[in-house]
Amino acid sequence: MVYDNLETASSRNCGKLKEIDFKRFDVVIRECSEILKSQPDNSEAKQRMEKTHHDKLNLQIEDCQERIKENPQELTLRFELGKLYKEQGKVDEALAEFQASVNEPQVRRQCLYMIGVCFEERNMLDMAVGQFQKSLAVSPGLMDNEAKEIRYQLAQVYEKMGEKERALSEYKKIYEVDIIYKDVTRKIEDAYKNQ
Repeated sequence: MVYDNLETASSRNCGKLKEIDFKRFDVVIRECSEILKSQPDNSEAKQRMEKTHHDKLNLQIEDCQERIKENPQELTLRFELGKLYKEQGKVDEALAEFQASVNEPQVRRQCLYMIGVCFEERNMLDMAVGQFQKSLAVSPGLMDNEAKEIRYQLAQVYEKMGEKERALSEYKKIYEVDIIYKDVTRKIEDAYKNQ
């Protein structure tokens, strides 16, 4: 019993120390960002910012892995780890985590989308299309910012596949609700000019 209390207290202290480390990383990143606004060619600030971001990302991954060990049934943590791996450029590791968390209702739509993004990066375009379509099917009829992004990405993949009509159809669905979303207006106008 005493051991359990010590372990819990130690875990809390470790969590607080990590929070402090994250805040320190954020301060350094902010400072470097401010320097780069006025001195965009400052290589020292760029390097320091990149290293700090890299170190923060590694600590976030380590923290997330520890939380998964403590709560293996918490699938949202697997999704969070997937996003961190993706940010780190580890597409296969990210894909595995998204697939492991896809059945969690809270993050299902985002997981399917991120699986599609990973497939797209691996040039598995037909598989990416399938995941984007499944993602949209989670909340059919809903056109929030997330749905617009999914449709936009789907249209981009259709373009890469040479399926211009399908791409245009997806862009139109976005245009119907938000004409200022990214470059949708230009894409639609260009399509009509080329008819």
